[in-house]
Amino acid sequence: MNYKDMLHRELIFLDENSNNREELFESISHKLMDLGYVKSSYQVALNSREDELQV
Repeated sequence: MNYKDMLHRELIFLDENSNNREELFESISHKLMDLGYVKSSYQVALNSREDELQV
């Protein structure tokens, strides 16, 4: 697979300003949902996954 096919400019977020992980995930989740990459359940699933990894 060509890396050019895997990287998309609209999926690179360099200037995100968030006070915590939850704010960051909320911002990114909304952007990904607006672009049609994820469903509305993505943010909750992402936070759940990260909570499990921190145990």
